[in-house]
Amino acid sequence: MMKTPFGTLTFTGILALMTLGCVGIAVVGASSGSTEAAGFGITGIFLLGIPLGIALWVKSRFGGGGYGRSNDLRDAKIRERRALHAAEQDAQQMVNDAVAQAQVTAQRAVAEAHQRVASEQGKWV
Repeated sequence: MMKTPFGTLTFTGILALMTLGCVGIAVVGASSGSTEAAGFGITGIFLLGIPLGIALWVKSRFGGGGYGRSNDLRDAKIRERRALHAAEQDAQQMVNDAVAQAQVTAQRAVAEAHQRVASEQGKWV
């Protein structure tokens, strides 16, 4: 691995940059009419592109694709989302319980008020 101003450059990144350079050489050589330069670029593409393909395949097959940190971040976001969902459900349950308790209290208060009114009017409820 190599530190650059743009981040860390790995083996596959170096191979990819070298292959891209060979593509540039092949394009410039072909556009200028130099078959030797174009041939050199195409040869470089094959010589670097094949190991690049193998390295990327091995990396994706056995190394988790090199995305360990992003997988951890994704898993952390999933855990956070689940925790938020559970907290929202708990809060909603608390609200529902409070509403139910308030309804029971209000019904009792209304019943007591009806009883008082009835007793003041001399009726039995």
